[in-house]
This record gives sequence, structure tokens and C-alpha cells, in this order.
Amino acid sequence: MVISGGVLFIAPSGQIARETGWTFWGLARGAWGDLHAALGVLFIVGIVGHVVGHLRGLVQAMLGRRKGWRGLHEVGLALGLVGVVVVSSVLGVFPSDLVEEVEEFFKQDFWRP
Repeated sequence: MVISGGVLFIAPSGQIARETGWTFWGLARGAWGDLHAALGVLFIVGIVGHVVGHLRGLVQAMLGRRKGWRGLHEVGLALGLVGVVVVSSVLGVFPSDLVEEVEEFFKQDFWRP
């Protein structure tokens, strides 16, 4: 997913990709999108399977019943980072706006002849 996401991040917009016949490693932009979506579904299935398989231990750890595991700190940090990304994306502020500007540059300007 990192590779397909990276390719889609720098790939030209759909119209430019079609007009120029853009491909990367023999795959057109649409094929990269399909591959990325399929890998995303597989990733989600793996996450759900992992959580279900370890649910009992995760609950015990978050309730503080396991020694030496600071689960609530890690969960809080993860949720905080997700919150920053979501809020910055919704408000269109740093760091999400910078990522969007770079992506837009690649999609529109970088690939134009």
C-alpha cells in the first residue's frame, strides 16, 4: 500500500494521465487505483482479524490488568495523532494543507509538457 499510495500521490490527474498515456511499472493510473483499493480492503481485513484474535489481551491491557504495558498512553497518543490529522484536514491547515498542495502540484503541474 505504501508503494501504490506513493505512485498515486505523484501520478498526474486522470485527464492528464489519459492524454499522455502515463504509466508506471507498466500500470496505468486507473490500475494503480484499483490495486491500492484492493490492498486497502486486504489491510482492513487483516486489522480486523488481528484485533479479533487478540481482543481479550487488548481489553486486559487497556484495563490495566497486564503488568508493564502502558496501553492507555499508547492508545491516547495514537488517538491524539489521528485527531490532529483529521482536524487539520477538515480545517485545511498545516500539516494537511502542505500535503494537499504537494499532491496537487504533482497531479496538475509536474506532468504537463
